[in-house]
Amino acid sequence: MLMKLIWWSVATLVTLMVLLLSWCEYTKNPKSYFATYEEAKNSGIMDRGWMPTYIPRSSKEIHENHNLDTNTVHMSFKYSQGDTQELEKDCYRKATSAQGTVWHCEYSGNKVTVELRNDGTATLSSHSE
Repeated sequence: MLMKLIWWSVATLVTLMVLLLSWCEYTKNPKSYFATYEEAKNSGIMDRGWMPTYIPRSSKEIHENHNLDTNTVHMSFKYSQGDTQELEKDCYRKATSAQGTVWHCEYSGNKVTVELRNDGTATLSSHSE
């Protein structure tokens, strides 16, 4: 009986520690998913500075996560090819290849790289200098 009580106590403590560590990781690295650009915009994430407004308006299946400690953002999304009007306003084209186009921008004080691939997928990555 005593062994069962000890085992359950240890198991409960380990479970609580794992949950606490997971919660801490999530609060420092929140993740979001948006079906469309409009859904992301309406959520307020752009107003809070975590997602730039210059991503293609056709963006969908947007996966975003940001790090509160480093103030960096990583995103992946799909887009309609040719939808680059907003990027052309705020960014400059760094390179074009058979795979796609890489754009360099700035956002919230960070350098941003946006890669639009010819298969309709894209990534965005910000980093501090």
